[in-house]
Amino acid sequence: MRLVSLLGLLLVSLNVMAEHAIQPLSLAGDGEVKVQGRLNGYELMEYRVSLRQGQRWSVVLQSDNRFQYFNITGPKQDTALFIGSTSGTRFEGEAVMDGEYRILTYLMRNAARRDEVGRYSLTIIATPSEPNLPDP
Repeated sequence: MRLVSLLGLLLVSLNVMAEHAIQPLSLAGDGEVKVQGRLNGYELMEYRVSLRQGQRWSVVLQSDNRFQYFNITGPKQDTALFIGSTSGTRFEGEAVMDGEYRILTYLMRNAARRDEVGRYSLTIIATPSEPNLPDP
């Protein structure tokens, strides 16, 4: 009985940790969007942006907490294509496929455990996508 209770508690805590805010972003116009936010402890914030295959884009995080980073996951993928804690606070690349890319901002575990706060701005810039025209 005790094992069942512990397993139930573990599942509940995993569900609580998995829930986080999600905000879709639009790159209309000049292809740039800048958002500001604040994370506390184990909070997460996920931004989503739609890109076309071959589109060049960049993401830059500025934070007052040196332990704040972001990860990027591609459309229909579970594995991150960019991991901020090992690669830094700047990403530049090319969209490998059409779809919605996810940018997850977070505080590293050491900072989250101390219930630290991270105030940040996240800038996303994408070149305009070229229409798919047939070769002449």
